[in-house]
Amino acid sequence: MENVGTKPIAIQKADASCGCLSASFDKEPIMPGKTADLTVHVKTESLLGMFSKVLFLNSSADEGVKLIRVVGRITE
Repeated sequence: MENVGTKPIAIQKADASCGCLSASFDKEPIMPGKTADLTVHVKTESLLGMFSKVLFLNSSADEGVKLIRVVGRITE
């Protein structure tokens, strides 16, 4: 993730659309012009075929909540 704004942005929490999806992120604010890692974890045991899940990132940015869609395909 990149902060393209002029103020530091802090990610406050990440909510997933299901129990098979979670995320981890650095608790430190992202300074303007800097980037930070967001790691998304998908438990694939209960998934087969195509899947589409949603992660909602709550932050101190002006838009507040950012939607991230995770799409994939599990074969066997």
